[in-house]
Amino acid sequence: MIRFPNPGSDIDSFLAIFKQIFTHLDGTENFNLDQISEVLVKKNLASSSGFIGQKALELSTREDRSRDPLFNQSKMYAELYRHLGWINTSDKKLEFFFTELGEYACLTNAHNAKTFLKECLIGISYPNVNISVKSENIIRPFPTILKTMHKLDNCISRDEIILGPLSLKND
Repeated sequence: MIRFPNPGSDIDSFLAIFKQIFTHLDGTENFNLDQISEVLVKKNLASSSGFIGQKALELSTREDRSRDPLFNQSKMYAELYRHLGWINTSDKKLEFFFTELGEYACLTNAHNAKTFLKECLIGISYPNVNISVKSENIIRPFPTILKTMHKLDNCISRDEIILGPLSLKND
């Protein structure tokens, strides 16, 4: 089954957070999850243990990074932006750089931001040159979900999405 990262549910926030990350890290050849966390903390876009800002970062940082809330939140944002094609990985797995599409995402205004995001979602396919997946599925998830939903009288549940379109071997 294909899994899609979801660090939040507000489309405007996805874009606003990306714009902040881009603004603060553009010009950096490569950046990592800790640098993304620093931007989120600096701009009060993330919280941990009931705090925002530097205190949130201090309380979030764990020796075992897999249990570090802000690190994991930054990882989810990075995965979302990588799936959308706005960032890509460098030679190192958790080191990233901005793509031209990501630069364009920063130029969108409130009027066309959701349209731009929809276009990016429709264009996602697995596998692709930027994203390898463990499954053997060959799928374009969002067009496949929309086609399936259309055949179900424009209504589909979460479970139907998981068991149907996201579980196809080849759409």
